[in-house]
Amino acid sequence: MNKYYLNLVEKSLSIAKEVPNLTILGSDILRRKCVFDNYQTSLLVCGNLKIALAKIRDLTGVGRGLAANQIGSPDRCFVTFVDGEFQYFINPKILSTSVNTNWYKENCLSCGPVACDVERASEVTISFIDKKGLENEKEFDGFWARLLQHEIDHLNGVVNIDHVGKEDVFLINFDPLKEQLRDSR
Repeated sequence: MNKYYLNLVEKSLSIAKEVPNLTILGSDILRRKCVFDNYQTSLLVCGNLKIALAKIRDLTGVGRGLAANQIGSPDRCFVTFVDGEFQYFINPKILSTSVNTNWYKENCLSCGPVACDVERASEVTISFIDKKGLENEKEFDGFWARLLQHEIDHLNGVVNIDHVGKEDVFLINFDPLKEQLRDSR
């Protein structure tokens, strides 16, 4: 059996113990559209997301984003951890996406040892409220664009397997930290 798969299964058991509110595929809340109520509530939820994502990263060494519904909250917010920094995205909306796309073998903290080869836009423009309560409109590309689309999908009740056919869903048989964006399959 593949060492990455076995390692991930073992780590999944640790996550279940340490982050018991992490929702998994099949949970109804993952299929519900999250709504923005107010900044203060979302800020508190983002604090809980940061704690949960930090625990998951401590246990597994992976995890770059976590959306509110992944810990059972209906709030429209998520956190990311990229380049050693946590960032908050409150009430994010995709304003535009590029015609150009790329491919990436995405795994998801709510999907366990399952990955999907997903095609997504290479660039995205989003609006969001940050940790300081400031409204932003920013363009992102590369891995950032992909991560933001993945997390906003969660807030819309969509998971990565919804974007692919069954032939593109598989058990993780690769080191996710070595995966790279590709122009084609």
